Amino acid sequence: MFNPMWDNEVERIAVQKCSPLAMRLYAYADLCSLLALIWLVLGWGALSLGGWWWSVILWVLGRVVYRCAYVRILQQHEFSYDADKITASWRDKSGAYHVYTHQDLLDEMEREN
Repeated sequence: MFNPMWDNEVERIAVQKCSPLAMRLYAYADLCSLLALIWLVLGWGALSLGGWWWSVILWVLGRVVYRCAYVRILQQHEFSYDADKITASWRDKSGAYHVYTHQDLLDEMEREN
């Protein structure tokens, strides 16, 4: 029902660095899925078919928003994540190539402490 989870924290942070707008879209998509689940439970409790349809509409809306975010990242930024190497790469608006690795994550965590 919900959008796929991140494979690794590196992937999540890289998406945030790559496109904050896409990250917000992911959050809105998850919110739509959560509201759809709540609406389904409330609609089921009231035995109302209207509740069921609203939950389907919210869920579909969430999937569309998720897909838009995913396409935005892949097409505009050439985002790529390698789960075996735990490495993400993308291009920014100016075309500069960026790579975010597991070691980058460890270095950031060490600087915070």
